[in-house]
Amino acid sequence: MDIIVTESSNKGWLVKLGGCDIPFRSLSDAEQFVERLQRRLEAPHQLPESSHTPVTQEVEHCL
Repeated sequence: MDIIVTESSNKGWLVKLGGCDIPFRSLSDAEQFVERLQRRLEAPHQLPESSHTPVTQEVEHCL
């Protein structure tokens, strides 16, 4: 994911994430946001365990 910090035309800063522009009042705030976002993206993630019954498992029907 490309993350770009640019100066805004209305006296602020923009963090650009793909098609999203996130405005900030100061360069410091924008840079802090980018650092935090990058730490979260690089952090290890575990996939949640599935709790549903697989489709291929046989199920008893009560009639």
